Amino acid sequence: MASYQKLTLPNNLRSVTVQLPESQTSTVLVLVRAGSNYETKKQNGVSHFLEHMLFKGTQKRPSKKVIAELLDSVGASFNAFTSKEYTGYYVKVASGKIDLALDVVSDIYINSLLDAREVEKERRVILEELKMREDLPMIKTHEAFEELLYGSQPAGLPIGGTKESVSSITQQEIAKYYHLHYVAPATTVCLVAPQDHKDSLEKIKNYFAQIRDQGLAPGAPKTIDDQKKPQLLVKTKSTDQTHLALGFKAFPIEHPDRFCLELISLILGGGMSSRLFQKVREEEGLAYYVQSDMNLDTDCGYFAVKAGVANEKVGYAVESIINEISDLKKGNIEEKELQKVKDQFKGQTALSLESSSDWASFYGGQEILVNKVLTPQEMFNHINKVSPADIARVAKSVFVEEKLNLAIVGPVGKRQEKGFMKLLAID
Repeated sequence: MASYQKLTLPNNLRSVTVQLPESQTSTVLVLVRAGSNYETKKQNGVSHFLEHMLFKGTQKRPSKKVIAELLDSVGASFNAFTSKEYTGYYVKVASGKIDLALDVVSDIYINSLLDAREVEKERRVILEELKMREDLPMIKTHEAFEELLYGSQPAGLPIGGTKESVSSITQQEIAKYYHLHYVAPATTVCLVAPQDHKDSLEKIKNYFAQIRDQGLAPGAPKTIDDQKKPQLLVKTKSTDQTHLALGFKAFPIEHPDRFCLELISLILGGGMSSRLFQKVREEEGLAYYVQSDMNLDTDCGYFAVKAGVANEKVGYAVESIINEISDLKKGNIEEKELQKVKDQFKGQTALSLESSSDWASFYGGQEILVNKVLTPQEMFNHINKVSPADIARVAKSVFVEEKLNLAIVGPVGKRQEKGFMKLLAID
């Protein structure tokens, strides 16, 4: 079983070491509090742009090819990602190669060249990535939903930026953002390996000794919620299927009802036996996919149902989804169904923690967001305490009409928009 230890080093770098005794692989994951929530509208996409640039070369390894060849030579899995609240860089290797992984990740994180010529090359790559995302209606719907929730605030901006913002970001702006945010107090290094915690901690101290320590990086602006009535956003697009996201503003990740909302999400749209899947797809045949999820950040959060439906059936699908939500809000939940989703949560958690990289994401992701972590068992303890009365209470507090939002991407006309707006009511 995995065990963890966490420590803030003298330079304010946070470390999380996870011992996985029988693991044949090791993973180093570096996370930094620098995501689209830290950006302005003008520089939207700079976090993602910088993520692309860090693999482009250092003094020690002057090109992406050199870095890739070195990691490929030991069969490593490596990549990076950007989210709303943080950016991550990871390398997963056979356990005997962990020093190589640490050497490479610390080098690109601390010593990236950010060459101006490479910036222009990568700009073209990112613009093509944005075009690809524009052609994927499920992604476009997700971005439209967050735009509807948060407007022009950073939380409402697309992680990758826009064509306009990415085209205008300069090398100097990227370098300034890098030196401002990629500092020890904003960074968490998570190392998952079979070795003991003491050895892992010493490796982190050694390889990240040169990280910049310039005090605290700028924080993200607080997300403001001033919604007073239901909202609708339609992105007209020629598609063979209409995609929608219907949901409610909720609460931040440290809210005490977080785990109750997790179970509500499973009840409504967490799998093929969920209420929405059975009703909207199996009984009514309105959608190919229908699912629910929740996204909780440090100062805001939401619950959403997402579906892809026939263009002429959107209204019926919206009504059906709202009816199921209303039914749960009335307290229609039995202990048997609640126990099923509790067991489902535990099983899904177990399946999500099968490798060293999974454990790195699990513990590192918690630490970078809220400076503390829960073990799987501690999460299960919270889950076990949830009662049917808790489900009804949280459903009533979250599923309120004034916080209802609907984003739609598809071939929708103005007359249909008015009809959809009339549907946005909940008992």
